[in-house]
Amino acid sequence: MASIWEKLKNKILVVNFNSEGMNKESVKKLADPKLIMLILLGVGLMLFSSFFTSADRGTLLDRETEEVVPAIVQKSSSPGKNMESELEKILNEIEGVSGVSVFLSFYSGSSYVYASNIEENLRQTEERDRDGGTRDIIENNQKGQIVLMRGNQGQEEPLIIEEVYPKVQGVLIVAKGVENPHKQSQVVEAVRAVLNLPSHKVVVLPGGR
Repeated sequence: MASIWEKLKNKILVVNFNSEGMNKESVKKLADPKLIMLILLGVGLMLFSSFFTSADRGTLLDRETEEVVPAIVQKSSSPGKNMESELEKILNEIEGVSGVSVFLSFYSGSSYVYASNIEENLRQTEERDRDGGTRDIIENNQKGQIVLMRGNQGQEEPLIIEEVYPKVQGVLIVAKGVENPHKQSQVVEAVRAVLNLPSHKVVVLPGGR
């Protein structure tokens, strides 16, 4: 390392003694190891940065769209009340069957799908190296925000675009007239057709007086 410094200093001394208008003080400053180190560092950085040249193609896609975020599950104490009411109306229409009460059990609560504004930014750049090789760099950034609307009470609420009913686990039916095996069978078949359940998940019991 010392020999390298001596060679550099000697070269600078030779060049500057032969140059017009330079004195010994200037030569000493130019031969300073710190100054030479800074010069070498600058040259090294220039060579390194020239190895890769980036040709930015710019933003290829920059759009804002409204999409749907994944469903958010909210459990309620009595999901599917509307389903129970509709089923009671249907079964009460069966001849000889009346006073129908329906209870549905579910695997989980209802699910709601909320509207969301999705902002997507797609950027593609191309890098070329000194040997002529290229490589593409693709960046895809997404930001989502749930759409809010003002409710009847003035508070902000998420905008629901779909309600997904829970999957029915079993059905209990209490009704008058199902003491008759034929009527009981009709009730079971009606429930199976509506809810697509097997017979062993439908229980039908006679109602009280």
